[in-house]
Amino acid sequence: MRKSKIFYITISFFILGIVLFLFIFQRKDYSPLARECDQHVLKILIDNHTDINSPLSKRQKLTKTFTAVSQLIEKEFLVDSPKKLTTIKDEVIRNEALKKFRLGEITTKKTDFEKTAAFSFYYKKFTVYRLKLTAKLARAKVAIVLDDWGYNKRLFESTLELDIPMTYAILPNLIYSEHIAAELRKRGGEFILHLPLEPKNTEQAPLEKNTLMTTMNEEEITRILKEDIANLSGIKGANNHMGSKATEEGSFMKIVMDTLKENNLYFLDSYTSDKSVAEKVAKEIALPFLKRDIFIDSIPGSESIKQKMYEVKRIALISGEAIAIGHARHTTISAIKELIPEFKRDGIKFVYLSSLLNSSGDEKQTPNFKNILLEDK
Repeated sequence: MRKSKIFYITISFFILGIVLFLFIFQRKDYSPLARECDQHVLKILIDNHTDINSPLSKRQKLTKTFTAVSQLIEKEFLVDSPKKLTTIKDEVIRNEALKKFRLGEITTKKTDFEKTAAFSFYYKKFTVYRLKLTAKLARAKVAIVLDDWGYNKRLFESTLELDIPMTYAILPNLIYSEHIAAELRKRGGEFILHLPLEPKNTEQAPLEKNTLMTTMNEEEITRILKEDIANLSGIKGANNHMGSKATEEGSFMKIVMDTLKENNLYFLDSYTSDKSVAEKVAKEIALPFLKRDIFIDSIPGSESIKQKMYEVKRIALISGEAIAIGHARHTTISAIKELIPEFKRDGIKFVYLSSLLNSSGDEKQTPNFKNILLEDK
């Protein structure tokens, strides 16, 4: 009986010892610190307009020692440009909330196609967070022009959410024309006059108010065009709305382009006729000139628009640049939005139309694609 009592006492002390050992030496969990570090980093990325919802890669793993355990979070994000990468890097270094972590050596690399920066954050002996930022170096430029603004304003905010340079072609004399122009002036955006010109088949679609007709005399053409320019203060240039007939008439286009030149504007040929003389006339008077490559939404439907956008990318990667024209439509804006991250990963830089003026001209080799669409849009 006595031996049994001693045995039970011994066992009790042994169990108590184990419990005390586990209580004193239980593993500390630093995983919440990894998540905290993640939140601070994500805030910096959000403040710099980086898409945190589509990381290039992410993973988590658990690391352990005898006395502690911690989660390691690893993420890689695409940033807009090498300049933005440098900005984020500087903000990470200066961020007060992140100073509770030890920042390891920042590793940067640059190839012909991208620049990367890799960060490691430590707490005591644990690596709790790894961040990699990748900026694609531009291989080609794409300018997207959206036509037909002025009928309404409901889609305008949707285009701003794309967060890329976008050129708006605004029709004159519509109820929201000046409203959209004013909003773009306030935001520093680029917009041009979507100039209604005479089409060949006037029965197919109603003409806009004050559409310039080839039967008009020079005084009338100049008066209407100057009024349109004055009513849309801040425009950088103009492109034709319809105009399959007008752009084939050299004397008519000379009047139009002389007026544009007087007002320091460029002309984008929407190229609704393969007999357009716009480029020829522009060269004769030294007017800054551009010509679209693809209409992306001539055929309605998201999949068709995406296929046209891929054609735009192909032209850009061959030629160094491309100009796409679409319209103020929900399906067009949604399709563009879906493709932006992929295009950026492939080295496409979205730019305002005017930024292509310096690189366009005789030296540009545009591929002769057979499927170029000619439409009055």
